[in-house]
Amino acid sequence: MMKKKKEKKENGERWLLTYSDLITLLMIFFVVLYSISNINKDEYKQLAASLENALGSSGTSADGSVIPKGSGILDGGTGLTSPEIQENGETDNGNSVQDNNGNGSDGISKKEFTKLRTELYNAIKDSDLKDELKITVEDKGMVITLPNDILFDSGEAEVRTEMKPILDKVAQLINRIDSPVQIEGYTDNVPVNNSKYKSNWQLSAERAANVVYYLVDNDSVKPERLEVIAHGENNPVASNKTAKGRMRNRRISITILYNEDTTVNP
Repeated sequence: MMKKKKEKKENGERWLLTYSDLITLLMIFFVVLYSISNINKDEYKQLAASLENALGSSGTSADGSVIPKGSGILDGGTGLTSPEIQENGETDNGNSVQDNNGNGSDGISKKEFTKLRTELYNAIKDSDLKDELKITVEDKGMVITLPNDILFDSGEAEVRTEMKPILDKVAQLINRIDSPVQIEGYTDNVPVNNSKYKSNWQLSAERAANVVYYLVDNDSVKPERLEVIAHGENNPVASNKTAKGRMRNRRISITILYNEDTTVNP
């Protein structure tokens, strides 16, 4: 009779091979991560330079590098915040910085805008309207606010003749500063009571536009610098429940914006 072949026992330790392969792969993975996190800074710069040469001027930042300086961890960047920016919105050297809406400037400081504000006040010091003109230096720029009640007749959009010399003084300041200017119109919430305008929004738009037309036609302000914004009864600065509050809400604001390329002419 033939002898039965002995059945081979299964190797119960074969799982160790798979386990050792997995451990080896994990070790290699973590070694790669470690090497990436400790990339040589000089080699990184050489890589950026070689990419810049390969790409030419396209795809580069304003300072000519492929990767903007100070924009990331590897390049020593500050991320989302910078310790050099103070709570008042200025840098250590007194220059204003950009806000989240894109406004800001490294070209002209808040101190210079404050000085120009004083000059404008001095220019109208002999006028009875000095107390009516409000000038503030804000994060977005210098804001000149004029009440509608002195600029226009009630329910009308034509600039009063006696107010035009005040706009001329404002235009002199605008022409000294090479930056964008916003002309914004506001009203109270009392409905318009004439057939010319369908709404407060339309009235505020035409008033702001007429200020722009005057600055361009009579004071040679470049039209491409000017922007008209109509708010109507929106964005009030006071309560519309009182006559005094409604008067404050009826206004024209002229904002000389901060801008990177802003220059001040003597």
